[in-house]
Amino acid sequence: MRIARTCRQLGATAHTVLTPGVLGGGAGAVHAEACDGTHEIAAQPDGSLAVSDIVALAESIGADAIYPGYASHGSHLELAALLEAQEKRLVPGKLAHFQIVRDRVALAAIADECGVRRLASSGPIDDVGDLGAYAYEAGYPIALRARLAGGGLGVVRVDDAGDVESAFATLSERAGAGGLIAQRWVERPRHIEVLVAADQHGERVALCDRERSLSDGGRRFIEECPSRSWC
Repeated sequence: MRIARTCRQLGATAHTVLTPGVLGGGAGAVHAEACDGTHEIAAQPDGSLAVSDIVALAESIGADAIYPGYASHGSHLELAALLEAQEKRLVPGKLAHFQIVRDRVALAAIADECGVRRLASSGPIDDVGDLGAYAYEAGYPIALRARLAGGGLGVVRVDDAGDVESAFATLSERAGAGGLIAQRWVERPRHIEVLVAADQHGERVALCDRERSLSDGGRRFIEECPSRSWC
């Protein structure tokens, strides 16, 4: 809806993808009614769309840019790489932006450089010894999580030294080559994001904040905008 509305205000044509058989992906969806054209793409078994199908559609209709919606960060990377090769744009940003945004270590470094207060965290956790050393210095309990965001892996709580080895083995296997990081455990944390828009000319504006705390540890259930948790 937001993308279609903005395109209309700019005098641009907006097309959208329909995914038959997927909840909210039919022709009667609000986003479909708001766009000038609709195109069906069959969903994969997990409900996502193949990046190659999206790029092929963009090429066939002569699209200048694509908004990927709520695709995972991994899909964003693949999509951004393919689009940049065809000199097309991904609306949220360039490939380099996605590579930084999903890397929690890189983001922490940028926050520190800009003087932004953040929850203290470790550097890359490469083995059980690194995790044990961080936990010894930071104190238990600690939160163990994937270094790369977007995998839906959630957070593993480590309460004492006896849990270190099993927690590391469990999450590192699921996280893969991206590796892990650790943070002090926070009781009843709030996940609040501030949406920022920027252009290639250096103009930046904070649009609003949103609450994303309600989840099952891996998947968000509700996003509330604006958030009621600011204090």
